[in-house]
Amino acid sequence: MNYSKCLFSVVLLLFCTGLFAGPFGLEMGMSLEDIGGESKKEGVSYVFKNVPKPHSAFDYYILKIAPTGGLYSVTALGKSTECSPDGYQIKIEFNDLKKILENNYGKYRVIDRLSPGSIWDEPGDWMMSVFQNHRHYGVLWDKEVKDLSLPPDLESILLGIRATAQNEANIILHYDFINSDSCEVEISAGENSAL
Repeated sequence: MNYSKCLFSVVLLLFCTGLFAGPFGLEMGMSLEDIGGESKKEGVSYVFKNVPKPHSAFDYYILKIAPTGGLYSVTALGKSTECSPDGYQIKIEFNDLKKILENNYGKYRVIDRLSPGSIWDEPGDWMMSVFQNHRHYGVLWDKEVKDLSLPPDLESILLGIRATAQNEANIILHYDFINSDSCEVEISAGENSAL
């Protein structure tokens, strides 16, 4: 009888752990060793081609890992997409991912800002406005959104579009864990001690 209860508890624990796994199979506080795989260090970030649970929409994953606090930020970079001037193709990819994320996390805030006085304000200028950093386009899940279903260890999620040329763009998906502020302080203190 006790053996059956113990076995049931272990199976339930394994099931729940997989059920609540973080983005791309990554958890807040993981060390570089916990994540495993090959990475390239760039500043305070590590660039991975593979993560525990990759998604086909993304080519690279940029992880920020503090020495003590561990993993605190994940940014996934999407595949490059050739676009028409109005951004039609990348908007389709964006909307597909937005629907998936909305199903997972609930309502979001829309970000669609064009810089005041921008000359790239016509519909056919959409890609150029993003490329010139005159337009910021995305959706945000954070604590200011009502009916939000973020897991307790996530602070925010941002899905956005980045133009790499006037006719080419990719999707960016960024997650911040709740330890991000303390890890940023840890990273800054380490850098400041070098002066």
